[in-house]
Amino acid sequence: MTPDDILAQPARVLSQAQREAYFADGYIMVETLIDDDWLERLRAVTAEFVEKSRAIPASDETFDLAPEHCAERPIVRRLKEPDVRHPLYWEFANGVIADVVADLVGPDVAFHHSKLNFKWPGGGDEVRWHQDIQFYPHTNYSPLTVGAYLYDTDASDGPVAVIPGSHNGPLYDQYDERGQWTGALSPADAAALDTGNAATLAGPAGSITVHNCRTVHGSPSSAGGGGRPLLLNAYTSADAFPYTPNPSRTHHYRHAVRRAGALGASRPAPLPRSARLVGRLHLDLRRAGGGRRGRLNRRDISARHDNAIPGADAGAAGLKHTGGKGSSRAAQVDAMTGRGPRACSGAARTACTRAHRRYACNRRTGNCGKRSFHVSILKTMQSSTMLRFQRSRETARAASSFFRTFALRDSTLAPILLWATGTQ
Repeated sequence: MTPDDILAQPARVLSQAQREAYFADGYIMVETLIDDDWLERLRAVTAEFVEKSRAIPASDETFDLAPEHCAERPIVRRLKEPDVRHPLYWEFANGVIADVVADLVGPDVAFHHSKLNFKWPGGGDEVRWHQDIQFYPHTNYSPLTVGAYLYDTDASDGPVAVIPGSHNGPLYDQYDERGQWTGALSPADAAALDTGNAATLAGPAGSITVHNCRTVHGSPSSAGGGGRPLLLNAYTSADAFPYTPNPSRTHHYRHAVRRAGALGASRPAPLPRSARLVGRLHLDLRRAGGGRRGRLNRRDISARHDNAIPGADAGAAGLKHTGGKGSSRAAQVDAMTGRGPRACSGAARTACTRAHRRYACNRRTGNCGKRSFHVSILKTMQSSTMLRFQRSRETARAASSFFRTFALRDSTLAPILLWATGTQ
């Protein structure tokens, strides 16, 4: 849905002025939205997890711990995926904040991920300026994050800070000069920001912050002693689909926390250049499903690296449907069997060719040459081109199963396109 369509929907929690401010500035803050009963329950559960962390010597799948963490002085930097760690967190994610999100993305809302961040004094926990959409690119820019302060948070506690209006600015490359992912703006880009106009979102306990996935934001280090727990839940409109796998996926991922069946066109989003998806797609989709029911044929779907998409980011390239009528047999064979330029060479190419016909080596080793199954993903996509592919649900499930089961074992391919975006 477009902003005008969303604003035409009846509000559930926010005022019309607050909704308009979100679209104008890329963020809003609502003070004391969470009532005392919820705060007490969330604080109690959070304190239990901090207490449990005393027995954990190092970071694991549940806790991100500071190097100085010990039983005598637990320093939890993050509780990972709280929505599956305790039912109360998931209940909270489905509560009033989901209505806030519906006021901002439309009545159909999907859950994306959650985390509970802490800030401790002397922990070196400054969060540099960054944008979220590069972490999990989607087909539109509806994704947003709601943060809930469990305790009073002032400027000394390292509150969230945002650059108003930056959601309408550029998408920044969050890699360093060596091509390593940093998850933050480069020093040069950060220096060019209008930080004098930055808004510091401090507030009393029960206040929430909401920022759009394109909004540049960060937070300073904390000088307070309370740990500043900030419960973060990310959502998308139901018509926003991922270009890449969710790195914080739980069984609640894509769960419809609000549903009204009012989907419509949204602002399309090309895959950001900083996602660094390289190469071409060379994949025999006939075998992607791993069985008769999942078997694909050349007429199902194919992709080629074609001309740049007008209006996309610098260096972006598009996809073009080459299957069926209007495309040559040679083009289909090239796209479907990878008889074009390859990512591997020499012995690795031979290995990939062998694996292309039989996936046994990858099942055994989790890798084949330099690229698992010789799969490499186009640098960028746009939702309009993605929708040109005529996919049956069976085809989508088969391709999705293939990527999850095999291709994602090769860390060199991460992040990788999740082909069947709506059938996880």
